[in-house]
Amino acid sequence: MPADPAAQSSPFDQYAWDGTVDPVQPLTQFQESLIASAVPAGAQVLEVRPHRRWDDRLTYPVYVRVSSSSGEATVLVRMERFRGGVETEAAILPILGRVDLPVPRLLAGPAVDPSHPDRGAASVLTVLPGKDMQQLSLGAGAAELEHLGGLLFQALRLLHEATPMVRDDPAAEHIPTVSLADELRAIEVRGGPWLDDRQFRAAVARLLPAAAAEGERVPLVFSNGDYNAGNFLSDGERLTGIVDFARAGFEDPFYGFAKYWAYDMQPFLGTGVIARDLAAWGVTDEQFALRLAIRCLWTLQREVHVAEHEGGHGRYREDLRALLRRSVAASRDTPTRSRRS
Repeated sequence: MPADPAAQSSPFDQYAWDGTVDPVQPLTQFQESLIASAVPAGAQVLEVRPHRRWDDRLTYPVYVRVSSSSGEATVLVRMERFRGGVETEAAILPILGRVDLPVPRLLAGPAVDPSHPDRGAASVLTVLPGKDMQQLSLGAGAAELEHLGGLLFQALRLLHEATPMVRDDPAAEHIPTVSLADELRAIEVRGGPWLDDRQFRAAVARLLPAAAAEGERVPLVFSNGDYNAGNFLSDGERLTGIVDFARAGFEDPFYGFAKYWAYDMQPFLGTGVIARDLAAWGVTDEQFALRLAIRCLWTLQREVHVAEHEGGHGRYREDLRALLRRSVAASRDTPTRSRRS
């Protein structure tokens, strides 16, 4: 189905909340009840471990080790700061399981804690083996990074190749479909102060015809919606899992890579791993510039204030503006040919 953008003007309104885990009580009574519905009766919680730390905050998801008559097991309590993300993922994971993709299994939920309805739903998932590739990349040598990059692209090909099976599943009717042109139209519909910025508004107008033309040439594919290396798991040798489907849907196959540039995601970006693999996939600099420009617009409108927050925030805004200028200049009004995944 087409994108259904909300016409809102405030940055950061895509987030239901900040996803912070209470360090004193990392597991709520509601979450304990949800876990109890997913594991054998009489199971006891042995350990609760938040997955990551951002800006000195512990954030979801949360690993929970439990014991029961059948032994010990670890499950994942999933909450998502993106609005509707847990619900989207919970609808999609059973479909992906039916097409044999290496994804978590939904054990319980999605369900909303009546004490905190503003935080959205929670779910309980199985834990896949391996470490995320972002962790594995830190301190990795050149050869290791190239190998991890290859595994990342292997995972994305698996998702893309599953497109017809996912699309044909009766339960897939509510999976979003968003083309490059849809992304730009959503920016226009959303409005807000960024559309009063001359550079921003001119970029949207220039890119829309090219995005529409590219959409005619490059078929949309199924995607997890977030190509961040942290969402792909490996044992160091092979791919072991794909996680985080909060933003999953049918989209342009190469658009998701633009976030590596928009967020300066290291070390994959700085070492050229992503750029080399994109080139090997047949994506030209010109074609990618279109996608990068759209991602810059999306990020500015959704995550950056037009004029506030000087210092580090101001520098980030100006870096994105510069990246937008370069990528718009590098893209053509009409793409020259199709690239398929």
